[in-house]
Amino acid sequence: MRRVDVVIWGDFPPKTQTGISMVNAMVEKTLLQQGKSIIKIDESVWQYSLMRKIILYLALALKLFKTIISKKCRILYFNFPLSRFGLIKLSFLLPLIRLISLKTKLISHLHRGDLRVFSDKSNSNKLLLRFCLKFIDEIIVLSEIYIDDVKRLNSKVKVTLLRNTSSIERTFIDSDRIYNRKFLCISNYIRSKGIGELVDSFRNDELKDFHLTIYGNIYDTIFFDDLNNKKTKNISLEQAISRSDLDKKLKENDCFILPSWNEGQPLVILEAMSLGVPIIATQVGDIPNMLGNDYPFLVKPMEIEALKISILNFDRFLNKPELGRRLYNSYLNSFSNKIFNEKISNIFA
Repeated sequence: MRRVDVVIWGDFPPKTQTGISMVNAMVEKTLLQQGKSIIKIDESVWQYSLMRKIILYLALALKLFKTIISKKCRILYFNFPLSRFGLIKLSFLLPLIRLISLKTKLISHLHRGDLRVFSDKSNSNKLLLRFCLKFIDEIIVLSEIYIDDVKRLNSKVKVTLLRNTSSIERTFIDSDRIYNRKFLCISNYIRSKGIGELVDSFRNDELKDFHLTIYGNIYDTIFFDDLNNKKTKNISLEQAISRSDLDKKLKENDCFILPSWNEGQPLVILEAMSLGVPIIATQVGDIPNMLGNDYPFLVKPMEIEALKISILNFDRFLNKPELGRRLYNSYLNSFSNKIFNEKISNIFA
């Protein structure tokens, strides 16, 4: 029996539509293209009740153990969570994985940018993080700015940089874009994504002639209903779009807005950059590095007035095409598919 190169354990589309699940799918696709033998274990169980989640997690853990033993897995790749539930789950599973297979290399991907904040919240968070890191051979981070955050918790673990990339990368961008005050946000309907502040901004009379469309999965129905009840006629709240429609929707709008409270290195920003679409975003996570610290349309999170002013300033900005070209060139220089594929090849060699 041929030994399996990589087991990918985590969420995958279409069951889960998040940045993490999209990256898992891209890693799988890249490794398959490079001739690696892959087994994926999809643990997309977010939509179930707590009791059913626990039962399904136990069943998936058993499947994971059996796969590692029977397939003599060379590498296990998984997300590094920043939640107590996720870390408690890892603290039980990782020692057992180490026990049944000392030769399996454990590579974990940290997709978020608030490791230090989460760690400093409590001693229990810090203890959980340090315990889990003891069993991991290599941690993947999104940006250089996060390397020290890992090292302060565990100085021995190997930390590797892997920037995200776009699934809709193009070799050229539109040079004849027409600007007509249409703004786009693609984000799941979750409070921490800043959707509430964005809707409140567009409810302002100064933006009554501007149109906002939001596409996303509804993870918080109460929050979504609240947004629906208070939206004005210049705001459209829509269900999530397919990946095949993403390119079209980005090109149809003047500007992409992401007003999150916290982020790592958002895929959707890279997707906008890869098409040369101008962006308004909050100064969180790696976003300032992605866009450039001198980028003119970065705003502080959770500030409705600042967001409104940035939208008005963008409307008056005369050099929108050059801004789009600048973002596209930054994408090609640091985040292209070619760079991503080369890094994946090195990490999983």
